[in-house]
Amino acid sequence: MRYAALLLALVALVGCAGAQRQIHVVTRYEVVSVPESLYRCPELPLPPFAPDSAAQQLSQRYDLQIADYLLELYGAGAICRKALGDVREFLRKAGEEIEKSNAEY
Repeated sequence: MRYAALLLALVALVGCAGAQRQIHVVTRYEVVSVPESLYRCPELPLPPFAPDSAAQQLSQRYDLQIADYLLELYGAGAICRKALGDVREFLRKAGEEIEKSNAEY
């Protein structure tokens, strides 16, 4: 009787041992996108200085200050727009490459 129980237990264990689990790993890449609102440069602010009088407003010094301010402001805006355009282009190309890679799997 003991031998029959032992034999039955061995047969049950051998049946379970034969099934091996297969693990299938799929690598999938994704590009992290940036919200569209972050692609916008801030609006141009008003000049931080104003003339004290009409005579000063007409002065050449004030005109040069305004010109310098505008050049710096528009230069900074151009740099901002270029940088954001570069980020957008990089993410677009990365997305295309990842789509190709994911399609191969």
